[in-house]
Amino acid sequence: MSERTQESSRDVLSDDVIFDIMSNRRRRFVLNYLHDEQDPAQLTDIATELAADESNTTPDQVDKQARKRAYVSLYQTHIPRLAEEGIVAYDDETGEVSLQDQAGEVLHHVQRRPRDNLWPRVYFTLAVIGLSIYLPPLAGIAPEELMIAGLLVPLGVLVVSLLHWGRARARQYGGT
Repeated sequence: MSERTQESSRDVLSDDVIFDIMSNRRRRFVLNYLHDEQDPAQLTDIATELAADESNTTPDQVDKQARKRAYVSLYQTHIPRLAEEGIVAYDDETGEVSLQDQAGEVLHHVQRRPRDNLWPRVYFTLAVIGLSIYLPPLAGIAPEELMIAGLLVPLGVLVVSLLHWGRARARQYGGT
């Protein structure tokens, strides 16, 4: 029987259960995969991606044995453990695995944290470069046609960087 505590008529995973789930790399992988792929996903696809990750290769280069080992481990051990706690649901007929409501309690603990949030800085740098294309025509040093191109490029990149940054912050603080 799983360890749960009652909180306002809703089951809440205990710290012990959350730590147990987080203690296994393959379970963390499944949760990250389902979250990143906007679940549901086929168990075979998860196993292939897991085998590729563990073999440090691409999914199309995964050895058949590695794929089978990952699949059996997920099917017999990790998916049932996650399903027991209400974190995922597994449909034996279709092979689909999907996140459940309880997943939110664990996801913010197991989501991959970026080593370095490089992309917003790259976008910002591109925006600055684009503005540097825009400014010379504004000062009358270059043809005015460059102003439109110089303005559209950095504005587009700036919008993308802000969206990227906002999504990264939302994930960091428990959003989706």
